[in-house]
Amino acid sequence: MKTHKLILASVAVVGTLVALGICVAFWAFAKIEDSAGERRNVRTVINSAQLLLSELKDAETGQRGYVLTGDEAFLKPYLGVRDGLGGKLDRLRELVVEPQARQRLDNLVPLVEAKLAELAQVIALRRDRDMDQAIALVATGDGRRLMDAIRYETTAFLELEEAVFVQTEREFQATMRRLFVIIAVASVFAVLFAIVFALLSFRSAQQRAKDLVAQQTQRLLDIQTETSDRLQLAVGTLQVSEERLAVTLDSIGDAVIATDGAGLVTLLNPRAQRLTGWEPADAAGRPVEDVFHILHQETRQPSTIPVMATLKNGTVHGLASHTVLVARDGRECPIADTCAPIRDRTGQIVGSVLVFRDVTEEYAAQKALRDQQFYTRSLVESNIDALITTDPDGVISDVNRQMEALTGCTRNELIGSRFMNYFTDPDRAAAGVAEVLAERTVRDYELTARASDGRETVVSFNATTFFGRDGSLRGVFAAARDVTERKRLDEVLRDRGVELEAAKSMAEKAN
Repeated sequence: MKTHKLILASVAVVGTLVALGICVAFWAFAKIEDSAGERRNVRTVINSAQLLLSELKDAETGQRGYVLTGDEAFLKPYLGVRDGLGGKLDRLRELVVEPQARQRLDNLVPLVEAKLAELAQVIALRRDRDMDQAIALVATGDGRRLMDAIRYETTAFLELEEAVFVQTEREFQATMRRLFVIIAVASVFAVLFAIVFALLSFRSAQQRAKDLVAQQTQRLLDIQTETSDRLQLAVGTLQVSEERLAVTLDSIGDAVIATDGAGLVTLLNPRAQRLTGWEPADAAGRPVEDVFHILHQETRQPSTIPVMATLKNGTVHGLASHTVLVARDGRECPIADTCAPIRDRTGQIVGSVLVFRDVTEEYAAQKALRDQQFYTRSLVESNIDALITTDPDGVISDVNRQMEALTGCTRNELIGSRFMNYFTDPDRAAAGVAEVLAERTVRDYELTARASDGRETVVSFNATTFFGRDGSLRGVFAAARDVTERKRLDEVLRDRGVELEAAKSMAEKAN
């Protein structure tokens, strides 16, 4: 009877422990699922922020292509960002939970809006064919500074989200360890009580005890197998997340070098490997100046790497212009660079990140644009005729020096004024512009120009309309030639003809 009670008590204890282990296991699995959901949410936020930054860079690149070529196809990335940005930022704000990251996102919104406004202003100037003003606006560097600020805020935002991801990962690992310990302890206790149960039951029913032990053992093995499968699935999910992070870093178009708080290299992405010529294994642990060797393009003197200033002051720094990166094998290329601090969750600076890119093609494109503009202007200025362009309303948009000489006004005074204001008959001048717009071309249209000093010159205009790449009417192009001397000769010849006719008539009468 006592043995039977002990057996029943052992069975009750074993059942209780198994039930408790199962409950704890399910609780741990629920915690694992919650942790996995949080990690997926953080990863979605990080990917969305990186995609937003990439789209902004594509929009900026498309804007530059449009400024250089005037081809509207380059504006497709810009239009996509402009039309879909609001919704993306709203969705991103809904996903962000961490307060500091939300604050960074709020800081990013006005910067992105300002960047889009700057892009729109340059595009509008280019559409108005005001290339000089568009290039001047780009040359101010405001767009680059806005983009640097956006990169900084995005990087800070990503760092906060990465910190959240790391914390979530730690909690996930801690939960996994607790689950493993719980399963192990439960298994040990279950096995021990199963052994006690078997020993107690051996006296009364050896076969029954063996069957019961076998059933309990099989049940525990099934639980362990299920737990092992779930552990493997969780580990696989973690590996996929890490691989996606690596792929994201590798797919960034710019080169990235990360350092620790002492300025020693900790990471190079593939783009940085190609530009510097260093492999990650060789560069790891080296001072950043060994890997990132830069010179001033003109003086050939070593340039200051902004890493130490960033680590010391916690501020974003960029390289001076005309900076050249010297690769490990001696190759050189001009670069643009930004250095930002890396902070932990407490705000302490734990490293820095250098983001740089090869600007060889950008410099070449800028030089080609300047050469083309100089060549075009030389052709315009070398013409013996007075050349002028107006918009469809007759407002002057460009002139050459011959037109300045004809009117006695400077180019800046002429641009923006009305074409009809510089002729003795403004109505006839306005009618000439209207005729060109209606007929698309006008030949030998005579007008009398009045200079600022009162001097009058008879000119003959040949004019035609010109159109943009999209087929829209942009304005009128006209060439005026001074025909004052020709008119004087015509009058002299006309007078001589009258005299000859009179002499001939007198001769015929005398005859």
